[in-house]
Amino acid sequence: MLASDQAWLTRAAARDNKAAPFSPTPELSLADDLMSDPVSFVAAALIRNGIDTEIVRRVTGDARRVFGGSQVYIKVMDRPARDAEIKRLLGLGVSPEGVARHVKTSVSTVRRRRSDWL
Repeated sequence: MLASDQAWLTRAAARDNKAAPFSPTPELSLADDLMSDPVSFVAAALIRNGIDTEIVRRVTGDARRVFGGSQVYIKVMDRPARDAEIKRLLGLGVSPEGVARHVKTSVSTVRRRRSDWL
């Protein structure tokens, strides 16, 4: 892995206060430049977090057959997960401003989602 990638991942993990920085998993014989191959990146993370290697290889093999050789857009956010979290927090009585801060989105997005549901 490139030093700049390792530094970026370390900062991202510290910022998100989540898992330790990404480290390649030897079982997949990954290349040093994981950032150019999202499928390998995700596969290694799944294996590192306890998912069976054979299942990961089957699923990533399917993904490579379907998307291999094409350029695919990867969304920055998971909108359904974000919307579910907005809905949950609003249901708990959190203000739209508090929800927006927690979900890291704008207050207008929270209000728009709330108006869609009511």
